[in-house]
Amino acid sequence: MKNLMALILTILVAAPAWPQDLDEESRKAAQAAEARSKGESAAQDAKARRAVEDAGAVTYEMVLAKPDDVDLNYRWAKAQVERGDLKGASATLERILMVKPSLTRVRLTYALVLYRLDSLPEARRELEIVKGQASGAVKAEAEEYIRLVDQKTRLTHLHGTLGVGYQFDDNRNAGPSSNQRLFGGVPVNLTTGRATDDTSVLFLAAAGIRRDLRGNFARALVADLSYYRAEQTTVNTLDLQAYSFSAGPEFQSGRLTVTPALVFDHVRLSEETYLRTRGGRVRVERRLSKRLAVFGQGQVMVYDHIRTSDIPTATERTGNESTLRGGAIVTLTPTQRLTAETGYQQKDARKMYNAYERNTVGLTHAWLLGKGRFLLSGLNVDLDRYAAPELAIARQERKDDKTRVSWTFGQPLGFLGKPFAPLLLTVSYEYLHANSNITNYAYTNNKVNGMLTYRWDY
Repeated sequence: MKNLMALILTILVAAPAWPQDLDEESRKAAQAAEARSKGESAAQDAKARRAVEDAGAVTYEMVLAKPDDVDLNYRWAKAQVERGDLKGASATLERILMVKPSLTRVRLTYALVLYRLDSLPEARRELEIVKGQASGAVKAEAEEYIRLVDQKTRLTHLHGTLGVGYQFDDNRNAGPSSNQRLFGGVPVNLTTGRATDDTSVLFLAAAGIRRDLRGNFARALVADLSYYRAEQTTVNTLDLQAYSFSAGPEFQSGRLTVTPALVFDHVRLSEETYLRTRGGRVRVERRLSKRLAVFGQGQVMVYDHIRTSDIPTATERTGNESTLRGGAIVTLTPTQRLTAETGYQQKDARKMYNAYERNTVGLTHAWLLGKGRFLLSGLNVDLDRYAAPELAIARQERKDDKTRVSWTFGQPLGFLGKPFAPLLLTVSYEYLHANSNITNYAYTNNKVNGMLTYRWDY
């Protein structure tokens, strides 16, 4: 027995480079996918807003004082678009064009407003006029929106993303801040397994299809497939690959949108299958006003962990996971949006010291900076309470409090020329602080990465 305990102690002191917090590791691909989705959404919003960025300060009283001032009326129309008064902007732009039909920039803005009002035949007609009259950047923009109009009128839509990036973590293996681990409640100084910094090359690919149904309630069928890979420079035991697939219908009635989906994931660590998940989720979102929307989401997943060469105890984590989330999306200004959410998660496991309950709160702020640029800021707090103690480590039940702060800046590269228009450069920073009553799981990590992505739509 003493020899066995000595062997376990030796293994603990000379711990391998994989992290104690394996649940955090298995979610990295999902976190990367969520960050990519938020970045793409912000980039699209920033691009859509470029047409009205130079409206400046203008009021209706100023327009009444100078009703024949074309420039003032044009700026007023842009201000109306910013406030969400698309019909009012359409009327203002139409009035300008009745007086000055040769103003191609005004006509292009008019076409964009019609596009956003879903008056697609009328929008295409105006865009064809602009294409015939204009040249240079205005003509190229008109051609781009003609493509978008044609795309929107199709029943089947395809999209894809390719990306490559580089990342630095100053504690890639989640080494404890104390440089100690508990063994039977006794702290042991680590010789290996301490906080290890590392760099990695990131790859991502995603493809999706949407088939519009044009029904009164059933609006579309949607399917998405994604692949994520992180190749470590030094800590090769943490080389990560993840394949994800989701598919389901989309229902819409007025301001209510319901999107159920089946979800499948496959996660590999160090070139070996570590985790397979399957399950379903449903998201419900309702817009209450132009400035406020609320949402709720439920998800049930089966986590099937597979033993690997580096993680022989992986199967102890196999079990079901249930998650409930809800929150609100508030449009603070035409350029700023705040999302606040809270959630509850229950994770079962074969060994109860791997089972836990999680309460979470989060804030995400999206800020459109102009010229297609954006800044995403996030704050997330998770409170994890485990179901039973792992007696080989300590007698008390594990309690973790994790705080995650992040920023992402996005810069489209279209200013370099038309071939660069689909490219987006993002630079991100994340600070993770994990506080725990068990020193093994208390650590911090600073992460910086840059990502170049190419997106196409058809």
